[in-house]
Amino acid sequence: MSKRILSYVIAAVMALSLICIAVPEQAAAASKPYMKVSADYMGKPRDKVGNYYIWVEESKKTSALKCAASLKGTKKTLKRVTKEKFYVDEGEDAGDIGNYHVADSVVTDGTTIYYGLINNKKATYTIYKTNVKGKKHTKIVTLKKILPSVNSVVLAGCYGGKLYYSLEKEWGNASDLYAWDLSKKKKERIGAYTYMAVSSYGKYLLCQEWPEGPSHWLYNAESKEFHGLPALADEAYYGEVVYGKTVYYLEKNEQNHSMILKKCGLSGENPVTLKVLKNTDFSNIVHLGMKAVYYTEGDSKTVKSWTYK
Repeated sequence: MSKRILSYVIAAVMALSLICIAVPEQAAAASKPYMKVSADYMGKPRDKVGNYYIWVEESKKTSALKCAASLKGTKKTLKRVTKEKFYVDEGEDAGDIGNYHVADSVVTDGTTIYYGLINNKKATYTIYKTNVKGKKHTKIVTLKKILPSVNSVVLAGCYGGKLYYSLEKEWGNASDLYAWDLSKKKKERIGAYTYMAVSSYGKYLLCQEWPEGPSHWLYNAESKEFHGLPALADEAYYGEVVYGKTVYYLEKNEQNHSMILKKCGLSGENPVTLKVLKNTDFSNIVHLGMKAVYYTEGDSKTVKSWTYK
């Protein structure tokens, strides 16, 4: 074999080796679709996105964005602010709701994190971007003249270079759904005066409509279309979440004092009962997550969980 041919063979082998090495690295770096996450009503994280739990933890004096690979291990604080007293004298949030704190709704793909800082005294909500290391926090946009409320702005999802959020304009009225273009730095109103996003998975945003019409809609950020979810139109629903190509939700059974866990497709088709949570009421539902429901029975304080099947 000539030296020239041998050099070609060696070069080809080296190139093939580099390709074989690069493929698993790219696969390992792939992120999950962006999802809306938050701590449950007991202040504990339940949903893991990729390799991390990401949540907001409140104490009497501080509010913090946290991250952990394992809840039994080290819980890293990515952002912490000191809350100040601020009293609201109207609306459903009347009372001391605090002045400055991290909003409890977070959007993440398990690597990149979008979160909000609320300043009720200045009536602003500032959205920031960071990652699981928390070393850099980049300001995205400051929303002004917001209502002093714990849920006046809700980060909803992220898809196609746009960040979605719900914005409440008047006390006791529904929110509008907006998209913030991350590259053009411009906002667009998606759903006017009717939609508040309660869950998201990639391009799908699960929204509540208030006060009339089908009570739930699914927004497809790719096709830019809403469609109703008839399976969730019953007033007996008590929570819902979209994950993958499935919507999970809870209904109340008044006759036997139980909650019924159900699922349906993204168009609201084929509702199926997954589990009846006996001796359980709405107040016993701790968390309806992306992969499991957490609940208690009767007066028990022991939290049980049931993983979706």
